[in-house]
Amino acid sequence: MVPDLFAVLAAAETATDTPADIAKMIGGFAQYGVLGVVVVLFLTGLIVSRSTYLAVATDRDNWRDAHAKESEAHQATRVSLAKAEERADIAVEQGRTLNALLSELGHRPDTTRSV
Repeated sequence: MVPDLFAVLAAAETATDTPADIAKMIGGFAQYGVLGVVVVLFLTGLIVSRSTYLAVATDRDNWRDAHAKESEAHQATRVSLAKAEERADIAVEQGRTLNALLSELGHRPDTTRSV
């Protein structure tokens, strides 16, 4: 695997475009062994510092808590809307009953008034 890497780096060094510059940089770091690999991984972002990891973990936990609170709030809203719908249905039924009762008693609605 390592000879293949060196062959690829050597081929990249002979090229004249921008990837050759990157290959030279990687080759420069790779000559230092494990330390070079760690530095390359750190520069590419595959390895992050502890403070960065803790910041991301804290941010993740904050978003998770916010999502849980928002879900609870939406559930409370759904319950409130269900109660309001039930009350509205009851009010409509009471209005129909009152209208039927008044019609049976001979009361006719006043259509001359505007609302």
